[in-house]
Amino acid sequence: TEGDEVSRGGFVYECNALPNGLFCNTAAYEPGIDSPGMGQTPYWKTAWTIKGLCDGTIAPTSSPNFNTLPLMGACPAKWEIKVSPDKYEEADTVAVGNIVYRCKAWPQGGWCGQAGYEPGDSSVTEAWKDAWTVAGYCDGSMGPTSSPSFDLGKVIGACPDD
Repeated sequence: TEGDEVSRGGFVYECNALPNGLFCNTAAYEPGIDSPGMGQTPYWKTAWTIKGLCDGTIAPTSSPNFNTLPLMGACPAKWEIKVSPDKYEEADTVAVGNIVYRCKAWPQGGWCGQAGYEPGDSSVTEAWKDAWTVAGYCDGSMGPTSSPSFDLGKVIGACPDD
């Protein structure tokens, strides 16, 4: 493609502009190689331009660093828009996919249930980062908890007056 660079035999070649650059991917136009069987015509010069010399190789880059997320166990509830009185509070967790997010402390945590602050949603803005932090990842769902039970044998009588 136009502007692509390759090296061969210590020379750097650049693919020419269209229309001649269309030949850069054709074997008969391999840079620096005169076309055998075609009268040793240097067709490559139609598609390529010598840009300069090179020596050695490009040094490799370092490997990327990744932060390992802790397994948080079963997934908490999915995020939803919430307002008073059922709003999210500091340290509440939600799952988006298998990523767990934790609501920040006040005042940032006041945004946790607001539209536009869905954790992990960067499709419009990254405002969610103001309200949430990535806590870890989850696997599966939390089982329902049982309802509280009362031992009627421990009824102590009427409620005291306030």
